[in-house]
Amino acid sequence: MGLSKWVARKGAVGGTARWVATGYNSWRATNEGIDGFLDFLMQARFGGTYHPEAVAIMDRVDDEAGLALITKAILCVEAGFDENTAEHKAEFMEVIQEELAKASVPKSFI
Repeated sequence: MGLSKWVARKGAVGGTARWVATGYNSWRATNEGIDGFLDFLMQARFGGTYHPEAVAIMDRVDDEAGLALITKAILCVEAGFDENTAEHKAEFMEVIQEELAKASVPKSFI
């Protein structure tokens, strides 16, 4: 594993992916599927869906988005994900997918 991938795993990229996975695991304890999950996350992170950052995140994903794309949207709004090189973005997406899988998120929801 390269240094940038290690830093991503230990930093904002991995931390955000783990936070989303924890939210999903809490969500699935009382819900099935992914319907309403994004609203649940925005409520947990911002106290509602009308916070400007919550609106920006929700504008970046549709109702069918998996957890990797939700994580990416959070990072785009909060951490400048899109400002990275294509190579780094690809590494970051690998880290996101790996962290979600490690947290027992079903592949169909990643």
